[in-house]
Order: sequence, then C-alpha cells, then structure tokens
Amino acid sequence: NTVVEGFTLSGATGACSPGCGTHYPGGAVRLRGGTPTLRQNRIENNTAYQRGGGVYVSDGAVATLDANVISGNMVDGNGGGVYVQSANALITNNQILSNTAVVEGGGLYIDLNVPAVIRGNAIGYNQATNPVASRGAGVRTIGDHAVVVLSHNDVFSNTLFWGGGAGFDISGPAFVDGNAIHHNSLHIGGGAGRWSWP
Repeated sequence: NTVVEGFTLSGATGACSPGCGTHYPGGAVRLRGGTPTLRQNRIENNTAYQRGGGVYVSDGAVATLDANVISGNMVDGNGGGVYVQSANALITNNQILSNTAVVEGGGLYIDLNVPAVIRGNAIGYNQATNPVASRGAGVRTIGDHAVVVLSHNDVFSNTLFWGGGAGFDISGPAFVDGNAIHHNSLHIGGGAGRWSWP
C-alpha cells in the first residue's frame, strides 16, 4: 500500500534490474507488484529503453495513478508516458502531455490482457514517431480478453507519423464513453481514433 505523493521525478534514465535483458523500463518509476499509488507528482523529462519513458507498471501490481503531471518523457519503444504490462491500473485525472514513443503509445501503452481504467485524463501533445510502424500517439491498447475502460478523457493534439489512431488506437475489447477526441493528426495513415477488435 505504498503511496508516493507530491514529488518531482525528473531527469532519470531507468536502470537494468535482474532479468531486464535489453529493456530498461520505467525512466522515473517502476511499479512491480503490490498496490502502489502515485498521486499529485510531477514525472517529467525522463528516458527509458523499450518500455515506459515515465512510468512502468508490471508484475501483478494493482496500481493507481491519480492527478499526476506526466510530461516530456521519452522511450525508444512503447509507452512514452506510461506502459502497463501484466498488471491492473486505475489511471485518473492525470495530465499526460508531450511524451514521445518511437513506436507505439506516445502517451499511454496498455499491453496484452490489462484491465485498465483510464478516466478523466488530459492526454495531449504526445507523439509516436516511427516513420514506418507507429500507432496510437495518445493511447495504444493491445487487448485480447481484458476490457479497457476509456472514459471522459480529453485527447487532443497528438501526432502520429505513420499508421492509425492518432488519438486512440484500440486493439481489443474496450468500453469507450464520453471522451473528447480532437485536433489529433497523422502524416500517413487514417483516423484520429481506431478500433480494430476483433
């Protein structure tokens, strides 16, 4: 039940823990297991390798990310702001802004079978930059059987260089309700929002 509240986490580059291989996930924060809460922090200008430029959630964690500013983070793979894998996540009331992923999920990347709730966030000015294989500049979900809830988010001014879903790219079962998706752009491809399930 760890709570991290009111901190500024900036300028970190991740670290390789045992078994990480070539992945240095979570530039500033790595949540592995337990029921952690990140609340009212500034997670800014961090860098990771492959997964989660700002925050990486994994290993069965039941994590809450609430009212944080997650901005200016970068990853050379997926999830410029946040990457969630093999975990549960409640992601609410955050400002997820100006993050960059080279491949997918400039703002958020939700991996296979993650029952995430993404509600009430401002998700803007993020980008996915790969010129031949990028998806979901704002939010990218992989899906399979777990349902992702995307509700009442403001998803705006995200930029995708190639692919589909500059705002949302949803590849699995999802409940999508009350979102404002506007002013997103892509250079080559189609759609401010794309849903490709089944």
